[in-house]
Amino acid sequence: MLKICKFSVAMLFINLYVIYTFWGRYIPYGTLIFGFTATVTMVLHALLPKNYQLFTKAKVELLTLLGFIIWAYITAPFAISTETALSGCFDVLQKILMVIVIYYICSFDGSLKFVTKLFLGIAFAAAFYTILNNGNMEKRVALSSNVSENVLGNIMVFGVFCAIYLFQGKHWWSLSLITGISALFSFVVALSGSRKSIFAIVLLLFCCLLFVPKNNKISGKSFLSMFLLVIVLIVLIIYVYPLVSNTSLYARFFDEKYATRANASNEGRIELYITAWREFTQSFLWGIGIKIFNYEHGSYTHSAYAEVMVSTGLVGIILYFTSYIRIFFTFVRGLFDKTITDSKKRDSRLCLCFFITFLYVGVGVGHLYDNVSMVELGMFIAASKLFYVDLREKFVERKVTNEQKEIKSPANSI
Repeated sequence: MLKICKFSVAMLFINLYVIYTFWGRYIPYGTLIFGFTATVTMVLHALLPKNYQLFTKAKVELLTLLGFIIWAYITAPFAISTETALSGCFDVLQKILMVIVIYYICSFDGSLKFVTKLFLGIAFAAAFYTILNNGNMEKRVALSSNVSENVLGNIMVFGVFCAIYLFQGKHWWSLSLITGISALFSFVVALSGSRKSIFAIVLLLFCCLLFVPKNNKISGKSFLSMFLLVIVLIVLIIYVYPLVSNTSLYARFFDEKYATRANASNEGRIELYITAWREFTQSFLWGIGIKIFNYEHGSYTHSAYAEVMVSTGLVGIILYFTSYIRIFFTFVRGLFDKTITDSKKRDSRLCLCFFITFLYVGVGVGHLYDNVSMVELGMFIAASKLFYVDLREKFVERKVTNEQKEIKSPANSI
């Protein structure tokens, strides 16, 4: 049953980001069929007692997300356009259900390999299509009419994380492979012109260097990896820089004409944030309704935090961001734990690095309406519970071992 669920999830996103891109159309009713099948098969698989317990491990995160969408439905009738608010609620409900499905799959597997393999493949397909079908690099490139430049950039950022998660430290050439993939996806981001995505990739790599533990022993393989990395960087400087200098991203940073447009865009977003804050203060408890800000102003707030704030008010903020707070502190706690295995510690810290990147991207991307971001959220919830349970089990094991020692001690046997 879970295999059908995984297949449905894979086909859902392949349909959205690959089939439509190459074929120019979706599989008829594909989103409905694959989404419904994934949800139903997950529920049927979870009916077994042992499987159902997976939900109890993340009951706070999942219940608060469900509470968030229930609250959005309750407040929708009070919006200036009830039809728009209810439509927005249904769209967000589908994405929250996908969060739950992704959480369940990762939790049952005990790893993030399914999601990371799926989206690494999607990222490669999107990257090669973008490069091979880009005739004018000075113009910002979208993946398709339904996948914007910013979403393409977000997919590339996710792809870099997937590459690091899947290939980290397994072979002596892992570092060079990760570097090459990161360079490829960064070039695609340059074509898309997404500044926050290129900053996100840099932030992710920097955090990984800072937080992810490394082997202190320097071997010949390590020197060989460093040598290959230097070779890759030299090749990138010689052959890739001339290409990057002609992209819209380079122009948005360094060309005076494009810089003026970029500054105007930034000012426009700041104005949206100010407007969102003003409307929040006028309806701070329940908000104005999902997607009503776009209905009023012709644009979203361009921020995950501002969108939740203005749409659902203070109650919505508490319900939605509870999962963010719990995820963050769980990963931070893993930084100081000395009992978990090196592989668990490495994975936990890597997820912390990507979660920091996820929070940064949320400044300019509305996670609430983005499929990729909600998949990442489901993955984060699963990862935090996997590492949390590991910590708790270690504590229980130590407690049981100490109790057994006390029972067997000579003092207790007398």
